[in-house]
Amino acid sequence: MNYKTENIQSKTGKNHVSVLDLILSINKTKINKSCYKHKVINLGHVIKYYYYTDPIWTGFESTGGRMENNDEKKKIENRLKVTGRIRNKIINYSLANFNSEDKFITLTFKEDVKDIKTANAQFKKFIQRLRYKIDKKFRYIAVIEFMQNGRVHYHMMSDLGFIKKAELTEIWRNGHIKINRMDKQNKGKGVDNVGAYLVKYMNKDTQDKRLLGNKAYLVSRNIRKPEVLKGSEAEKFMIDKGILKNKPVDVHMFERKGKGFDGGIIFYEEYNLLRS
Repeated sequence: MNYKTENIQSKTGKNHVSVLDLILSINKTKINKSCYKHKVINLGHVIKYYYYTDPIWTGFESTGGRMENNDEKKKIENRLKVTGRIRNKIINYSLANFNSEDKFITLTFKEDVKDIKTANAQFKKFIQRLRYKIDKKFRYIAVIEFMQNGRVHYHMMSDLGFIKKAELTEIWRNGHIKINRMDKQNKGKGVDNVGAYLVKYMNKDTQDKRLLGNKAYLVSRNIRKPEVLKGSEAEKFMIDKGILKNKPVDVHMFERKGKGFDGGIIFYEEYNLLRS
């Protein structure tokens, strides 16, 4: 199997410091000596499988806290680092909660709304009105995108039931809307990975200053978290469900980096059971 690789050569050529030694050296406490080398994120018809050459240790309690950083340059650097994690989180939440029969909604402002806090305030009021008038229990996830003229607009995925476009526009109150079922998106071809489809609409410029201090996405409180299996549970799942009999849609191999140490290699495989 051909894996994409990223920086898998040790920088020094020396034996790397073990994860356990590193953790013990930076003032950690309460060890329960549990670890795992396999992890599965079960997203229904999409399965993400991770194998770690070096075990991931769990059960450590940090004595330190997170330091607040008010430096704007550092905030930009940090956002660049976490962009991949944000995208993966959106994909995982989307796949764990929605399918091709759910709705894809675009919300656009008719006024010149370019400030995220102002836009988010209107978005939250829209959700409140929607819950009051239509459905109290619907789930959603929405990503923010800036139009060419700088205005904020939202791309939202939801399990909201049937609603006429005119009624939804009236509830939005701020401008135009577009609504379609996911199986009618992608030029009518449908979508078999709703999460990957949604993140295409995320704001492309992660260094946009308007994103600093703001989330790039919004989710409902009742969103379901993906099922995560580790260790023997993950191995058993892959075997019992016959996942490995399918051809992965993506394979990847990269170095697990840590501060001042080489943490081994991660093998990643993604399976889409709708394509098998």
